[in-house]
Amino acid sequence: CGSFGAANRGGAPATPPNPELNCPFGLAFHDGYLYVGNTDGVIRYKYANGDTKAAAAGQKIATVPGGENHWTRNVLFSRDGRKMYVSVGSSNNIDDTGRGNQNRAAIHEYNPDGTGFRLFATGIRNPVGLALQPTLSNLFAGLYILVIAAATLLLPIGGGLLIAALGNALYVADVLYL
Repeated sequence: CGSFGAANRGGAPATPPNPELNCPFGLAFHDGYLYVGNTDGVIRYKYANGDTKAAAAGQKIATVPGGENHWTRNVLFSRDGRKMYVSVGSSNNIDDTGRGNQNRAAIHEYNPDGTGFRLFATGIRNPVGLALQPTLSNLFAGLYILVIAAATLLLPIGGGLLIAALGNALYVADVLYL
């Protein structure tokens, strides 16, 4: 994920505003918390509508394999709020050895407090984006581009492709239907 922002005047990488953040990517609001998908886990902060900063330290509720290639971690809750999904990409593009990718190239499922871990889906090289189909509760993982989170219409066209309608535009997204 690289350094956090631009270098300071001395040339060293800038310090993140919150040391609890380790290459944050995904954000989700759920049941009075803001969940942050760090590259090495999920942290949550108490949140009330209108808050502009964290009132207290975050609570790390889940640890996932971090760093290396495919470092982004997206967070999404099921419609009923009982399950949290976290995308975890592989550590490399081709892994003939099988080492280094335990619990990677997958979508993890947890309870909202971080307990109840199970592998929801595996064999997904880099599931960057997660979204629920707007009218159902089917989970989609965007492998390359993600327009489906804000889409008003999702239409599977086969071959792992999906047409997503966003406003007056149509997009083709490479997705995995889970």
